[in-house]
Amino acid sequence: MTNLASLAALIGRVLIAYVFVSAGLAKLGDIPGAMAYTASGGLPGVFAIPALALEILGGLAI
Repeated sequence: MTNLASLAALIGRVLIAYVFVSAGLAKLGDIPGAMAYTASGGLPGVFAIPALALEILGGLAI
């Protein structure tokens, strides 16, 4: 990989990680709202809690 391709890959990973972490932190800031939104989609509201954990931890892992 050239230096430019490596830099582009790094920037892409950082941007994708930012999307996941910011979405997880938004859910963390309003857990009851996230649970209600999840329940409105037909899933149990408690599924919002592992979803926010996966978004934050997965984003940090990228």
